[in-house]
Amino acid sequence: MKLLLLIFLISFNATANDLKTLIAEQKYREALAVTQKIKSPNDIEKLTKASLQQKLGFYSESKDTLNKIDKTKLQDAKAFEFFLTQLVLDYNLANFKECLNAIESYHKVMLSNKQLTRLNRVEIDIYLTLAEYEKAKTIIAQTRTIQVPDHLKAQLLLQEASLAQQTGDYASAENLLKQSVQILKDNKSTVSLALANIKLAQQLRINAEYNKAFDICLDSLEEITAPLGEEHPQVSDIKLLLGNLHKDMGNYKFAGLYLEEAMELRIKLYGKEHHLTAETMNSLAVFYKLYGLIDKAEPLYKQAAEITQKTLGKKHPSTAVCLNNLADMATFKGNYQKAEELYQNSRFLLQASLGKQHPTLAIFFANYADLMRLMNKMDLAKAFAEKSLDIRKAHFNDQHPEIAESLNNMANIFLLQGHLQEAEEHFLKSLAIREKTLGKFHPKVAAALVNLSAVYREKGETGKIEPLLLRSLKIDKKSLGQKHPEVANDLNHLGVFYKNNGEFKKAEESYLQSLKIKKVALGEKHLKVAVTLNNIALLYSDLGEFAKATTFFEDAIIILEETLGEEHKMLIPFLENYADTLDKQNFSQEADALRRRIKNIENK
Repeated sequence: MKLLLLIFLISFNATANDLKTLIAEQKYREALAVTQKIKSPNDIEKLTKASLQQKLGFYSESKDTLNKIDKTKLQDAKAFEFFLTQLVLDYNLANFKECLNAIESYHKVMLSNKQLTRLNRVEIDIYLTLAEYEKAKTIIAQTRTIQVPDHLKAQLLLQEASLAQQTGDYASAENLLKQSVQILKDNKSTVSLALANIKLAQQLRINAEYNKAFDICLDSLEEITAPLGEEHPQVSDIKLLLGNLHKDMGNYKFAGLYLEEAMELRIKLYGKEHHLTAETMNSLAVFYKLYGLIDKAEPLYKQAAEITQKTLGKKHPSTAVCLNNLADMATFKGNYQKAEELYQNSRFLLQASLGKQHPTLAIFFANYADLMRLMNKMDLAKAFAEKSLDIRKAHFNDQHPEIAESLNNMANIFLLQGHLQEAEEHFLKSLAIREKTLGKFHPKVAAALVNLSAVYREKGETGKIEPLLLRSLKIDKKSLGQKHPEVANDLNHLGVFYKNNGEFKKAEESYLQSLKIKKVALGEKHLKVAVTLNNIALLYSDLGEFAKATTFFEDAIIILEETLGEEHKMLIPFLENYADTLDKQNFSQEADALRRRIKNIENK
């Protein structure tokens, strides 16, 4: 019996002594396993266990362990460790107010340089999360003056980079990130280096260096899962980034898989009401919208907006981004009045929190310009499109996809204003950038081809149109699938071309295929459904099939009336087309009634 007891004690002492070594080597899962074997642990051992649980993302378990510690018995360095562990836990659980109150009280305590740096770093993270950038900047400046080891300097550089990135100074952010990565390489800090590389990959994504970012993510994922496990917060960060990179690169199938995995993991780690869960909801909703899954996208946008406003506040830039996303959805659904209201609220918040030249505002200006274009407010559309382009030129190189986006928006406005040469030049520049940065089979390349075909239609260069539209259809079918709304749009454009070219059978087939897809993907009352109904009605009118034409005209007009109201100016071309068809049938009274209605709408 005594021999067995001696063997147990030797085993226990060995594992306890190994604990510091395992932590130093960043073998956190192995270290946590050691703490699980300790029977009747003392408060210091419990504190070590709580810290390890937190490092591994086991937040509720860490909270339970901390609650079992009698903090009154902890002194000096261990008392600070308890405080810091509790503080970081509260930060991860988004209890920001409690964190700031605790930090304020602890600043009165005499701290070593290392302790003060660690405390300041948590405070910086809180202010960065809350978008209180001036406060974060002040504390970073104070912390720079403290003499600390290189690995802590590297962590501070990462926070400076986050500040630069969030405030739109991308060049400084990239420089700071590379400095941090180099220091961590020299110190051979495997896990810390992987985490720094993730932040660098985020910046590379902003720079549109997608392949570099993608490779870094895959390497970092391997480096992190070994010591931290597959359900760690940083794993959710990498999966979110990989999902967004796949989305940017047009690999929508893989984008959905990674984004859904990131969403599932963040809900498990943080719960459904956390701001990081809301961030993932937004990314997933953007993907669903791009992929044509509107019924999945809209509720996620709404849920993300509610959570973000609740956790980060009504004036936070993330709340503004959520409003912008909701406005974009309202525009997509044809609810222009609601979209305009949401955009204005988003703009006010963004300018108040980020200033007037932040790159995020370029997205807002581009979306709002698109709305103004759809509402036929061309002067406003052009003004906001130019603002978007100016901001993007200040932050990105001339071959960046964001520049291509703005050039495309400007071209659409030139097209509607009849400035065909300027429109063609802008569309060609946009197409060239997209093919270079995104690849020739990206959905945005397909969109550029359709836009360019519209210029050639207006210029009467018929021979250039069909190849562009067929290429666009091929790209969208391959990247988005046969039932995506963009495929329906491609078919609708082909229908217009075939009708104008006198190929009526092909036109009818294209229109009817487009209508079928749109009704399923967008719903039977969507404005884009009305547009295709109107196009089919015009085709049947030209063919003399007036009964069919009447049915389609009336269905289209009903959708517009129910969606936009009976006096909306978008009704005018639909009513004019219907009146012309009635004239062809000698129904002059009915046609005159429609034209009187048009005049009433114009005079409103």
